[in-house]
Amino acid sequence: VLAGTGYFQPFIAGLVGLIPNCASSVVLTELYITEGLTFGSAFAGLSVNAGIALTVLFKQNKNLKQNLLIVVSLYLLSTALGLVIDLIFPSFFHAIIQMGNTSMIAISAASPRRIPSL
Repeated sequence: VLAGTGYFQPFIAGLVGLIPNCASSVVLTELYITEGLTFGSAFAGLSVNAGIALTVLFKQNKNLKQNLLIVVSLYLLSTALGLVIDLIFPSFFHAIIQMGNTSMIAISAASPRRIPSL
């Protein structure tokens, strides 16, 4: 779904990152590894993600205006940096991952694993 969203991808990934749990981080990382997400979008979504901390913020700080300012600032800064990263390095990081995967395949084929004896 996110792969075809173009320049809107960091904004959508940022919204996914606002989901208050670690599962959104796992989803964003998996999408990035499988090339369904650009590095800038993964950066935006993972930077916005604070785990359960935003829920704690809203519970502990009763000033709703301050809380919303923090969340909106976090979202806007993260997505802006994600866009900048995508503009500067459009596919650079996926090339590094591909090189790493090729190296890991070559290493694992060259050195078979031995099962330790009991």
